[in-house]
Amino acid sequence: MGFLRSGTPSAAAVRASKETLKELAGALMIPSAIVPSASGGISIYFIRGDRTAYIENYNDGTQALVTYGDGQDAAEVLEIGVDIRTAELSNRISRHLDRT
Repeated sequence: MGFLRSGTPSAAAVRASKETLKELAGALMIPSAIVPSASGGISIYFIRGDRTAYIENYNDGTQALVTYGDGQDAAEVLEIGVDIRTAELSNRISRHLDRT
């Protein structure tokens, strides 16, 4: 039917997504969409105008923050827990979406 067939999100991807959503709820951040990812995990999207930030929750439990849009030459990808702490996500997402 034209849909990319990827695996069902794993328990690790669901757990990571729930933990991240709890952290973001504490900062009063509401996602634009939560969808199965093409790689089989879960993607949590935040969209404002032509700017997008999303959290990719991979099936192995790892996560990445991806930001792009507004004339950005390439997407920025940060591994959560390595390049950025979970506690910094809401601030980083807000700064990206609110850039003028």
